[in-house]
Amino acid sequence: MTVECNSSATLEISNLSIEFPGRTGPRRVVERMSLTVAPGEIVAIIGESGSGKTLTALSVLGLLPRQARIRSGSILLKGHPLIGLTAQERRSILGNRIAFIPQDALRALNPTLIVADQVGEPFVLHRGTAWAAARCLAVELLRSVHLRDPEQRAKEYPHQYSGGMQQRAMVAMGLALEPELLIADEPTTALDVTVQAQVLALLREVREEHGTAILFITHDLGLVADFCDRVYVMYAGRVVEEGPVEEIFVSPRHPYTYALLSATPSVGERTPELLAIPGQIPQPHELPEGCAFAPRCVRAEARCSVDPLFDTGGAHRTRCWFPERRS
Repeated sequence: MTVECNSSATLEISNLSIEFPGRTGPRRVVERMSLTVAPGEIVAIIGESGSGKTLTALSVLGLLPRQARIRSGSILLKGHPLIGLTAQERRSILGNRIAFIPQDALRALNPTLIVADQVGEPFVLHRGTAWAAARCLAVELLRSVHLRDPEQRAKEYPHQYSGGMQQRAMVAMGLALEPELLIADEPTTALDVTVQAQVLALLREVREEHGTAILFITHDLGLVADFCDRVYVMYAGRVVEEGPVEEIFVSPRHPYTYALLSATPSVGERTPELLAIPGQIPQPHELPEGCAFAPRCVRAEARCSVDPLFDTGGAHRTRCWFPERRS
């Protein structure tokens, strides 16, 4: 897919391909990925484990595994390239213009430092703020994410926090310098439903108050339906469908998207068993010719052995030879 340069976009990824070395040659794990996130927009990337969601996010952050290599493509933040930056240039952006909320807050937080030092650190590193002042700012940030008794909590260590409190601390740290882009990788995993709702409400506040663009990585379709504006569906390293959340959830065009939605239980519905997608996502060195989903697709035909291109109709697009036909 070719995406024209959109200077108004906060994040623009164009034809990004990422590969790892393999015994028989490079193994492509992300293939020609293109994506945009506008200011104040919440965009989701969904798909099964191994689809390339997190690697796409890590490429934006410049935190890909050491063996990974960006083979081609571009990543722009407000029109400025992110690929090829020096370590110093990268450090000036991370935490300042781009913030990251990881899946496991407890592992991301330093167990040997009080929370105030961790939440306040961006002010010290990027603004030259004195530590005493940074700790005071950290207290206000903890208050802004609705943490009770922030003065006391700021003096505590991460292990003294509940899972929801740890995630709030990570949100506070990420928002310290009002970044233009916030990347949230499964930020509500392992949290109960009530805490999930609180964290998502907090992220909505961030978007509304600061116009922050949010890239939301998840496998939870329910969260996407309630929280996001647009969605990219990834399978085996490729985007197979993209568009407004409402359109994709009401009228999915790719069989993989349709299967994902069909496999998601709905509240109030009773079914004898959960529907499942047969087979499993192929490994990078086992990708079939043509459509990677074809071996698992009930609609696959001989034509699917040739790689389909994205259709060109409007904002809702899919990579399938038969986008309008239902199974």
